Order: sequence, then C-alpha cells, then structure tokens
Amino acid sequence: MSTVYIPQEPMRFFEGKKDPEPSLSAQAYGNRVTGTVVGQWVPTKDLSPAKNFGDVRILQPPGHVRIDDEGLSYALNQELQDFSDSDFFCCVGPPVLMCAAAIVAAIHNNGRIRFLEWDKKIRNYRKVRFDAQLNP
Repeated sequence: MSTVYIPQEPMRFFEGKKDPEPSLSAQAYGNRVTGTVVGQWVPTKDLSPAKNFGDVRILQPPGHVRIDDEGLSYALNQELQDFSDSDFFCCVGPPVLMCAAAIVAAIHNNGRIRFLEWDKKIRNYRKVRFDAQLNP
C-alpha cells in the first residue's frame, strides 16, 4: 500500500470563543469550527483528496518547526527511511520544511520521488515523478 507523506498539515491556532465563518476544511474534517475550544489547532486545508493515493502520514506537528535543528534531520530520516517508488510526497507546509523532507525522501529512494501536485481545474492531485540521478 502506498503512503502519502505530508511535511506538516496547514493549521491555525484558534484563540477565540467562536469563529464567525467556519472554514471549508474544518467542515470537511467533520470539525465545525464554531464549536472549537479556545487554544485548539484547526486545519486550514482539506487534505482528504490525498487519501485517494494512499495512507496519509503527517511528518511534523503543527506550529513552528526549527529547520536548523539537528533533531529535525534525525526525525525526518526516521520517518522517511522506508520511502519507496510506490509512495508520494505532498508539498504542503512551510517551504523550507517541504524542501528538507523532499530531499530526505529522495535520498532514501536513490534520488527518486513522486509528488502530488494540486490541480485547481480538476480539484484533485496529479502525480509528478522526479529523478535526481544524472544517469544518461
């Protein structure tokens, strides 16, 4: 079975008592923001279409991630050690974290990686293959 790796799920920290306009993503997750408790992380994007490509695995929790931290490199290597040709990488989250995680995934798969790219027209992901090996 394929796995879809997502560097970090886009979320916002909900501080108010009531959100006047619940986001579509919160509704899609079955979490009506109007009932959200103060101090809770709330999804800002609907990532459910990624589930059509495999089991979704979020690599980092919400909030600020220190990219220059040695612990992050170790965590990404642990999480992505089994990345293979059957898996996908979904570019969602902070740009530097996306790049770092994609590099680690490709390293564990001999320079090969498959991305899921969002297509606004069809409102779904499309597959993109990339091979960093310079073999003629």
